[in-house]
Amino acid sequence: MPDVRVIDAHDRMPTGGVHEVGVDQLFFSTTNRLGIIEQANSVFSQVSRFSHEELVGKPHNLIRHPDMPQGAFRLMWDTLEAGEPFCAYVVNLAKDGSDYVVFATVTPLGDGYLSVRSRPCVEALRDACLGIYEAVRPGELQNRFRGVNSRECARLGAADLFARVQAAGFPTFEEFVWTALPAEVQTRTALSGPSVRHECTGPLALLQSSAAQVSIELDEWMTRMDELQHAIDALTAEVPEIRSAIDESGRTATEVSGRLGGHTGMAPIMLSVNLWASMTTDIVNILDDLVDELVGLRSSCARTRFRIALGRLHNDAVIQFIEELATSRPGTEDARPAIADLTRALQEGIVETERQMRANALMAEQVAEKLESAHGLLLMPHGLIANWSQMVVGRQDAEVLQLLPTIENQMQISDANLARLARLAETSRSIAQPVDASTATRLCLGMRDAAADLAAPRSAGVRSDDETGYAADPRRLA
Repeated sequence: MPDVRVIDAHDRMPTGGVHEVGVDQLFFSTTNRLGIIEQANSVFSQVSRFSHEELVGKPHNLIRHPDMPQGAFRLMWDTLEAGEPFCAYVVNLAKDGSDYVVFATVTPLGDGYLSVRSRPCVEALRDACLGIYEAVRPGELQNRFRGVNSRECARLGAADLFARVQAAGFPTFEEFVWTALPAEVQTRTALSGPSVRHECTGPLALLQSSAAQVSIELDEWMTRMDELQHAIDALTAEVPEIRSAIDESGRTATEVSGRLGGHTGMAPIMLSVNLWASMTTDIVNILDDLVDELVGLRSSCARTRFRIALGRLHNDAVIQFIEELATSRPGTEDARPAIADLTRALQEGIVETERQMRANALMAEQVAEKLESAHGLLLMPHGLIANWSQMVVGRQDAEVLQLLPTIENQMQISDANLARLARLAETSRSIAQPVDASTATRLCLGMRDAAADLAAPRSAGVRSDDETGYAADPRRLA
């Protein structure tokens, strides 16, 4: 694992000054496996207040703030080395010593990493996270003062951070990440308006139009996943209620069986009652398994929403970088090869997202099958209860007749549970449909090809509108 030393690669100290990242400012960088910056867009230079030349070739911890816990970076490296993307709220230190807070994502990409940062837009999550950092950091510094080595200090800090995230209501740090990124992307999108602001021409036009369509596709996917999550939440709340009612029905059957045991000629009725009790036990076991499967499905849904949001963020970064290239902002030409990295990260993310959405559909299909199985099993004791009711009515045994209200009540409960199971099974079937990712996949592959053509730095000099890919009369797109 890369070293997570507290010692910075600079001698700067915070001045106490603060500057904010604009809602429309997305900045990115690519690094190698050692965290050395290879590419950086012009917005990174603006926000960090380092020139492009001062950033490229330097360790990314050039902007690390001394108040950031080592444990946060330990969590980051553990996640990245597992091949998974990472995101977190981060306090950075600009060249002039001022602080700026970002919501940072880091994604494994080939032999290095792609990091995209944005303004934190969900204040409640940002403040909660920064509050945890403030609580964790003093303990790390105390451990360093006691002589604890850097690696162990980072491990202890990560454990402390994780415990505090749990105390804040998130079972794992991943759960926090899965919640934070979609919330940040959706909020920033709502605040910033259309991601495409100027119409490009020339070589950049294809990239821009394709990226705009990808945004639409990803937004539709997110809407679909939100509907799926809502359905899962409803199932998760309702299935335990049905399970409890059916379990109570089984206990009632056992109680009735005991009360009938002392009466002669009860064998046919006893058979129905005992089968009733047995079948409800089978149904309860199915619903218990179903509760566990719903937990897994909801977790898979959350991971997928995270992936969709990451794709949206990467796509927005592509769109912004296209405009940087079109307007030839200072330092952008040197970063031109990064367009290939951005589109590659986007395309690979789309592939992974499609895989997860198909897995979600399969899991939802399995949930539907279990609900249908429970429904079919419940039909059997329902028929037994009805048959038993008719047999009891024909008896003149007073104690047996006293059981009639119980029987009628169980019939009503059974009717209600059958209807609920049928409805839930139908809902599960409706959401067990994989999203068609063919359009987004085709667009992203085309974007990668177009980006490869644009990746090579152009020769210096004045260029026409067609060469820059920027319309002379830019129009705001709806």
